[in-house]
Amino acid sequence: MKNFYVFRHGQTDMNVLNIWQGSKINTELNATGKRQALELKEKILLLDVEAIYSSPLVRALQTAMLANPSPYATYVKQDLCECNFGDAEGLDFNEVEASYPEITYAMFHPTPDQWNKKFPGEGSESKKEVFERVRATLKDIASQSNCTSIGISTHAAVMSSLLAGTGHYTTPVPNCCVAHFTYDENKDELRFVKML
Repeated sequence: MKNFYVFRHGQTDMNVLNIWQGSKINTELNATGKRQALELKEKILLLDVEAIYSSPLVRALQTAMLANPSPYATYVKQDLCECNFGDAEGLDFNEVEASYPEITYAMFHPTPDQWNKKFPGEGSESKKEVFERVRATLKDIASQSNCTSIGISTHAAVMSSLLAGTGHYTTPVPNCCVAHFTYDENKDELRFVKML
C-alpha cells in the first residue's frame, strides 16, 4: 500500500488576477506562494513523506523544493503537469465563463456526465483524460519507488480530476492544500482518504 499526499502549488500572481492557467502557462510563485510552500513543509514533515514527485511547471517545482525537507529527494514527472485548457489559457475567469459557459461549468463540476468536456484548442484535455494520465503516473511511481509515503506536487485541475475519479466531485482545492490518497498495488485501486 502506498500513501500519496497530493498537494497544489502555492499562489502565483495569475491566481490573484483570476487568470486561467494551464500546462502552457509557466509562472513562478509570488511571495505569498513561497510562504505557503514553506508552511506546507511543516505538514510534510509530520506526514513522514520520503520523496516528492513534481510537475515540471515552475510553480509546482518551486513548491516541491520549498516544501520538501529533503530537496535531493525531489523528482520531476512530465505527466503530473497541469491540464491543457486549450484556448481558455491566459484568459480571465469571467472571459472564459462568458465564452464557454457549459465547459466552464463542467470543469468546476466534473461529475461522470460532465467530465468528458474540454475547451477547444490544440492538445486540450478533459478532466477524465487528466485523471487517466495522472492515475497511470501514480501507478508507475508506486511500482518504481520503495517509499511508502510519497508527496505529489501538482495543480488544481489535476487534484480535482483525481478527486472526481475517486467519487468526490466538489471538494475545493486551494493553494497548498493536501489530499491523502492510497494506492493498493495488489488491487490496482486508487482511493481518496481525506483532505488534510
